[in-house]
Amino acid sequence: MRNCFVAPVLSLAAAFLATAQAPPNVPNEGARQTQAPSLQIDRDIEYARPGGRSLKLDLYRRLPAAAPSPVVVWLNSGEWSPGSRYPTPAAALTTYGYSVASIDYRPGSEAPFPAQINDAKAAIRWLRANAAKYNLDPAHIGVWGFGGGGHLAALLGTSGDVKELEGDLGNPDQSSRVQAVVDFSGPIDLLRMDKLGTQPRSTAANAPEAVWLGGPLPQNAAKAKAANPVTYISKDDAPFLIVHGTADAEIPTRQSQILVSALKVAGIDASLELQVGIGHEIGPLLNQPVLEMVTGFFYQRLRGQRQEAQLSSFLATPSDSYVDPIALDLAGTLYKTYATPSRGPNTVASYRLYLPPDYESSKTRRYPVIYFLHGMSVDSKRPLTAGYVARIDADIRAGIMPPVIVVIPQGLNAGWWVDSKDGKYPTESIIVKDLISHVDGAYRTIARREARAIEGHSMGGYGALRIGFSHPELFCAVTGNSAAMVPFESVNNGRNGADAPAVVTFGNDPAYFDAASPFTIAEKNPEKLRTQKIRLIVGDKDNLIVRSVALDETLKKLNVPHEFTPVPGSPHNHDQLLAFMTWDPFEFYGKLFAGVTK
Repeated sequence: MRNCFVAPVLSLAAAFLATAQAPPNVPNEGARQTQAPSLQIDRDIEYARPGGRSLKLDLYRRLPAAAPSPVVVWLNSGEWSPGSRYPTPAAALTTYGYSVASIDYRPGSEAPFPAQINDAKAAIRWLRANAAKYNLDPAHIGVWGFGGGGHLAALLGTSGDVKELEGDLGNPDQSSRVQAVVDFSGPIDLLRMDKLGTQPRSTAANAPEAVWLGGPLPQNAAKAKAANPVTYISKDDAPFLIVHGTADAEIPTRQSQILVSALKVAGIDASLELQVGIGHEIGPLLNQPVLEMVTGFFYQRLRGQRQEAQLSSFLATPSDSYVDPIALDLAGTLYKTYATPSRGPNTVASYRLYLPPDYESSKTRRYPVIYFLHGMSVDSKRPLTAGYVARIDADIRAGIMPPVIVVIPQGLNAGWWVDSKDGKYPTESIIVKDLISHVDGAYRTIARREARAIEGHSMGGYGALRIGFSHPELFCAVTGNSAAMVPFESVNNGRNGADAPAVVTFGNDPAYFDAASPFTIAEKNPEKLRTQKIRLIVGDKDNLIVRSVALDETLKKLNVPHEFTPVPGSPHNHDQLLAFMTWDPFEFYGKLFAGVTK
């Protein structure tokens, strides 16, 4: 996703900057002179004085401003030992018409928790109390922080007006609630900070979180819980945008995943955007596409201008094409093509390829492969925008799963991953006959069944189940996410005419459709399925869950071992399914491929 919006974002940003930085007009005689926008910085404004210690903020504003402006509070990094509040990357938001307040807060070495959240809340209350003086909109205040500042931003977002965290630093008549939260790489659960996300990463008294809490973690578990933003989540909390680099060696990405799933389950509008290969550095993390993402988020949440959600930033590939025409390397993957003799001479199809972080440096190592099949009306870019590849990259870097290669083939976006009855579209054949041999020949794979898995979502979940069940000699594991195992009369998904899937793929023949069904294949070959690891994952708010329940019951009757996991609160979309999961679905591959070598 890092590269998806580069060209349009740069153009849009350039337009805004040109507007913001244009020199004053030189009027013709008799013309009315207008004032060009400029940046006003009010430095060293004291907002609180705890125990005689002056806490200050810098206020950035775009002038002139006809109406009160929304405010974004920037919380600098330092893992609760804050650095300078000036300068700040958040000042870029003034170009878009926001005011920005960059604030001091006391470091943990000076005053342990909850001093920092007391300070931040005091700053929010001060801004509301002084809104008229600075032409600010007190009803629309957002917060944004990185690292320790990200944690404070998240805590502000979930603990609005929570009495025990308010402190007594002034303006008690004002609310400390915020209306939008952007959290960059913030720690969340301090008791789960190791790379596997299950144990304290340090018991040392000088660890940053220990200094911040006032002592080693094991002796301060109650404080750690009080400092956890998840502790205070309620359904009326502000919306969240969470951004985290998958190569972050300081704050595990699992911390952000803990937060987003807890918010989702509580009904909060929240999203997690993982940036492949970026570590714990604000500069690389705040690249131009991410800056546009942040400004778009604040535009919606602080200005009330909502945009319709889209599954992808691109139009889907035409329904009769095996080649994604957008030949770009996106979101940590490479765009590739391969020959498809199953379709005929001189034909090709495309796929997107993820290579693990050590692929280029470990020249002799070979890797397991996961094949992921996309859903209907989308294409091979969808697993990227859903965050599937980024989460795998994060877990590989964290040691949760071994390095793997991921292959995302471009299928017909309404082809159901089935060879069409008339033979015109051999979708399954090009996967099992052409693509797998191509991948094993072109890359350092472990070209054996025990090192190969297939997975998919929606129509791709259906395809993964039916191809995986049909070819147990090729795949040791099969995962159907929200598998679209619909009845024949529903297969068209609203399409009509000669290009409807029931006609193009199944020849309008219910018997051909039934023969391709995962149910039918399972009933014919239960003994072969017993050699595979099978997972069914589906949201309990997904109307397709009834079909996964039915397959679960069928596999039970056939004595086929498998996992069936409903995801509480999740609807059908793939990004939502991943976000609602309160566990890590990729730990499965850590166990599956453990000990698998060349």
